[in-house]
Amino acid sequence: MSSSAPAPIRSKAVRLNRVAYEAKYQDDLEQTDAGRIALMHDEELVGIYDEANAACEDGLERYGSGNYSIVWIAAKPLNLGIFTFALT
Repeated sequence: MSSSAPAPIRSKAVRLNRVAYEAKYQDDLEQTDAGRIALMHDEELVGIYDEANAACEDGLERYGSGNYSIVWIAAKPLNLGIFTFALT
């Protein structure tokens, strides 16, 4: 049986970076950089990349393993109001 719950975040740095991303950067980046990758370190946005591999390589080189995180920048879902039910 598969669970739909998200996987637990194991690293404190990753957890703090995610909280900072959601609080400080998410809304703006969803408007300007949807589909790209954000590189986070010490709760700050330090780069935006077109590919996850490039973000990981740069993060590993600059900060070392476990000291950075990447976040896929998703577009905000559209609110179609009542018409949402027509699509299901």
